[in-house]
Amino acid sequence: MSIETRADEAVRPHTGSGIAWIAGVGSSAGLGAAVARRFAAAGLIVALTGRNTERLRAVTAEIVGAGGQARALPGDVSSADDVRRLIADVAALGPLRVAVFNAGNAVRGTPLELSPEQFESTWRGSTYAGFVFARAAIPGLLAAGGGSLLFTGATASLRGRGPFVAFAAATRIRPSRHTRRACGDRWRNRRRETPYERSASCGGGRC
Repeated sequence: MSIETRADEAVRPHTGSGIAWIAGVGSSAGLGAAVARRFAAAGLIVALTGRNTERLRAVTAEIVGAGGQARALPGDVSSADDVRRLIADVAALGPLRVAVFNAGNAVRGTPLELSPEQFESTWRGSTYAGFVFARAAIPGLLAAGGGSLLFTGATASLRGRGPFVAFAAATRIRPSRHTRRACGDRWRNRRRETPYERSASCGGGRC
C-alpha cells in the first residue's frame, strides 16, 4: 500500500478496547480533534496530546460528552523528555493500538526572511518530533501485539514556495510525499520484521 493513501483509507479506526494516542490536537475544528473523535466513536480510549492545555481539555470534554472515552495528556512531542513521560502515561491507560502523529510547527517566511532559528524550530516541531514520537510509540504497539502508526500531512508541504519554505522542508521529511517516503518507508521496512501496521498519511485536512 502506498504511503500516500487517501484519508478515508488511512484513518480506518480499530474497534474494541485499547488506546489511540493522537499527538497534535489543537482546536475542536482541527484535524487532530477530528481524528480523535473518529477513534473514540469506534470504542477506543483516545489519549490526546497537544501544547495548549485549555484547548486539549475542551476537546477531551467534547468527546466525553458525546459518550466517548478521552484523556488529556498535555505535552510537547518535540521534547524527548516530554515524550518519555507521555508514553508512560499512555501505557498506564491500556494497550496502545493506534498512534497518530499530527503535530507541526509552521513559521511563514521566504528563505531570506526566515532566521536559522525559525527554520530549525519548524524542523524540530515536525521532522524531529515525528521521529521521537514514532520511536516511543512503536514498542507500545508491538507489546500490544500490533497496531497502526499514522502520520498526517498537509498539501501546503507539497508546494514549498513563497512563505511555506520552512514548513515544506520540515513536513516533507515528516514524512510527506517525495522525501516523506524516506522516513515513512524506513518505518515500513522495519514493519516487515515486526507486526505493527503501515505508516500512512492524509493531506489537506480531508480526515
